[in-house]
Amino acid sequence: MRVEVLGFDRLKDSYSSCPNFSPVYSDFWLVNNQPYVDYALDDDYLFQVSQLCIPWTSFRDCLIWEMRAKGLAHHLGKDRTIVLVQDR
Repeated sequence: MRVEVLGFDRLKDSYSSCPNFSPVYSDFWLVNNQPYVDYALDDDYLFQVSQLCIPWTSFRDCLIWEMRAKGLAHHLGKDRTIVLVQDR
């Protein structure tokens, strides 16, 4: 069963303008084979190993804010928050 989250497909449009993922994402479309060992495309979503890549958008800012301010992980500082977000 596949779950669809409304608005989540906008991530696909944001990869090409993201400074972190733009080179990787565009190379997947320009090169016929998989140019990056640690990256994969699935339904046009970019994954690094098994983690979904979240481009620098307001959605990413919201995720980080939720992790820091909403008590999901308590505010443990920038570095610890990044580690927690990456581990989820």
